[in-house]
Parts: sequence; C-alpha cells; structure tokens
Amino acid sequence: MTTDRLSSGWEIAIFVCGCPIACADRPAVRHMSRHWIRVRGATVDLELVPEDEMAVVIARKIKTLKTKRVE
Repeated sequence: MTTDRLSSGWEIAIFVCGCPIACADRPAVRHMSRHWIRVRGATVDLELVPEDEMAVVIARKIKTLKTKRVE
C-alpha cells in the first residue's frame, strides 16, 4: 500500500486486505480517494465473493464507478 498524497487524490482506488478486519483501513488513508472498492478477505465491499470471481466483481465495480462519473 502506498500512502503518497496526491494533490487531487484518486478518483477510484482498491483497498486490499488479507482478512475481514482490515486494520489498515484508516481515516488517514480513506481521504486519498473519492471512491474505494474494499477487498477484505473473501469480501468485496462487504459482499461475500468466491475467490475465482473476485477480479470480475472488482472490474465490474470499477466500470460502474467510471460510468457514474461520466453521467
């Protein structure tokens, strides 16, 4: 995980933690992006996702956020 501070921040970021506790998900990090996709153990944004579907679910969420940004 990088904690470089960008002047404008990121539009979309993916926060990946190895377990559901996500102890690194802190306010000091959250402000770095407008939208976060949180992967915590076997969940994506608190929804249980089979391991072999994680990449597809994350890609779908990115596409949805990018589409909302254009509208």
